[in-house]
Amino acid sequence: MINLRRFVHTSCQLERGRTAFYNIHQKVTDPAKQDPDYFEKKARELPLVAWLTALIRHWSLLVNDIGQETKKKPTWLTHRIWLVINERRKALRILREQNESAFERTIAALKISYHVPKQPAHVKTRKAWAEAQLKIRVENEKEKRLEELHEKYDRQVEEHKRETQEKRKALNDELDKLAKQVRRIDEIEGKSFETVGKYEPALISSLTETVIHSNLFYHRPPTMTEK
Repeated sequence: MINLRRFVHTSCQLERGRTAFYNIHQKVTDPAKQDPDYFEKKARELPLVAWLTALIRHWSLLVNDIGQETKKKPTWLTHRIWLVINERRKALRILREQNESAFERTIAALKISYHVPKQPAHVKTRKAWAEAQLKIRVENEKEKRLEELHEKYDRQVEEHKRETQEKRKALNDELDKLAKQVRRIDEIEGKSFETVGKYEPALISSLTETVIHSNLFYHRPPTMTEK
């Protein structure tokens, strides 16, 4: 909280500094009041709400005195008054929440007008009931509509997948057919040959040698392993 005590001095102050309290019309016989800080010490002993109330009233009187001398409003002072009022309202609210009886005694002793906002009693009228029923109906209709749209979207996704697979299969079949036609054209033009069976080069050369040797010598060629 802002230290608001520095904005006001309740003790006497002269140009040459603080001196002992002296009233020319009435002498002070109490030794305690001769202390220069007597009134400030008394102010510190006051409760927070009482001190804020005294400060508000003191500054309000000061604003009235200034207003009698000039038409210009002392905003620098009124702004501080509003700050102190808000701080007092906050302190009273906390006191009311913690101790209701102490709150009542405080506002009665300090003569503070504190307005407690009352919660309006809820009266359920036919219009409110109709609006509530309409709101429920609208929410149900929205949920139903969203569910229908979701089901429709799922069906469209499945249909799109099926159509995509069918188109892909048709395109692959067309691609295979075109590839076969290209290979057939290459075979006709002699650019490529179609291999039938499996070629075994070692077996073919061995059979050829055996056939030639049989035609010449009427027996199979000897091998190095035979004895």
